[in-house]
Amino acid sequence: MEAQCAELSFIKNVEKLHLDVESRLLFYEVCDDFISTSRRESELECTLSDIYDQRRMRYSVARELRDERHKLQQEALVELRKEDMFDDAAIALTDKGKHLFLEDDYELFCTAPAPPWRKLKNCAGMRN
Repeated sequence: MEAQCAELSFIKNVEKLHLDVESRLLFYEVCDDFISTSRRESELECTLSDIYDQRRMRYSVARELRDERHKLQQEALVELRKEDMFDDAAIALTDKGKHLFLEDDYELFCTAPAPPWRKLKNCAGMRN
């Protein structure tokens, strides 16, 4: 995907972070869920299952996220919304991650009041 979209400034800016392929893929998944789901976050178990076939790898990455050691957290691009169980946890873009992903469109998603039929979560300036 990156090769096909190499001219996009978003892809160029992500590549400047020198993240490994799996971290970039996780970031892209979280970005996709931000746009395509009403919750504006990714279900951790489902997202990791989309990326990793092996359960051991999913648990390893989940532990990194739980312990705030994941590269995306170190870059302040995502945050883990912890719940009691692994399958209830969610991963979401931070404000920095939203700015990187949305670029000039940030204001369209994160500063305008939410339409009455949909409340967006965790955007700067949004009402809950």
